[in-house]
Amino acid sequence: MPKQARIKPIFDDNADLWRVSIPAKLSETGKRQNRYFDRKSDSIDFATLMREKQEQFGSIGRSLSPHQVAEAAEAYRVLAPTGSSLMSVVREHVAQWEARNAACTVAELFEKFLATKGDDYRAGQGIAMRSTIRKFNQELNVADLDVAAITAAFEGLTGNGLEAAMRRLGTVLRFAVKVGLMTKNPLDKMIKPKVVKGDIEVYTPAQVEAFLNEALTHDVEVLPALMFGCFTGVRPNGELFGIDWSDVLPNTMVFRSTKTERKREIELNPNMQAWINRYLEVSGAKREGKVMGNLSYKDFQNRRARIFKSLKLRWIHDGMRHTFASYRLEQTNNLTTITRELGHYGETGTLWDHYHAHVTAEDTARFWSIMPPTPAENVLPFAAVA
Repeated sequence: MPKQARIKPIFDDNADLWRVSIPAKLSETGKRQNRYFDRKSDSIDFATLMREKQEQFGSIGRSLSPHQVAEAAEAYRVLAPTGSSLMSVVREHVAQWEARNAACTVAELFEKFLATKGDDYRAGQGIAMRSTIRKFNQELNVADLDVAAITAAFEGLTGNGLEAAMRRLGTVLRFAVKVGLMTKNPLDKMIKPKVVKGDIEVYTPAQVEAFLNEALTHDVEVLPALMFGCFTGVRPNGELFGIDWSDVLPNTMVFRSTKTERKREIELNPNMQAWINRYLEVSGAKREGKVMGNLSYKDFQNRRARIFKSLKLRWIHDGMRHTFASYRLEQTNNLTTITRELGHYGETGTLWDHYHAHVTAEDTARFWSIMPPTPAENVLPFAAVA
């Protein structure tokens, strides 16, 4: 048996430091290395540690069978072109094994994810998230949720629809990685679809006036969601249903965004204040608790759909928010104000491109003049609105 190299500290006159030579078989690089120390005591401690490691290496080497030694040598040969160390590959494999044993089904993962969210999120954005998750086999182990499984589940989706589905799934999968149910996010290996940004769509003042009056006359419980959506621009999913009456002040609304967790302050124009007062008068509601009362997001969707169908209007995705932003920017011509009120804290150029000069000054004046009908007026539902 070859004699083992003796590991001990030596004072290096050229470097004016204490040196410990590490044999190649104990080095992390596989090559002989030198470690230098200012103090002799530190070099002695390190040399002692290396000698203990050398003894352990020898005992482990003697415990390996010839087959295990040959297998390890072959593993090093196969890994050589990749630049990966054997230990890194082993650790990754063990992590995957542990994740698979700790993993759950797709359905269980989504419930774990929702459990970390509040009621407002579950009632709003959570519904859209669930529609995406349901595209997968609910009994599938999340450890098997790979590129092939995602591609199969999203078959038929293209463009913006595919991008939205991947974005929602990504939120859940990042959570899975964070809590140790997955080792990697398979979406990282997929090419994201190019999103085509077309002209945004907004409601005309006549359309807004029509569906607000229809709700006031035939389904007043839905009215707050419509008027706050159009005149404050809060996000329909989550934010709308998180507004409390304590957030609504005489001239402003101050609340914390469910998406960014930042405080938002939105000016309440005179017509919005008039709609609030009219709603309270007609509904008999009190200025306490949630503004939306007991109305759930799903109920709002169903009842709003009936209102729009009766008016022969098409529901525009994020239409109320885009409507507010367009008329508000034309009203103020102040990008800082609109950015703050919409809850955007990043690139403002996109907002300007989206909303600047999107509506006319005449329509803007009409929009901010939409007032609720007085009790004496005979309000009839519109058959259709251009």
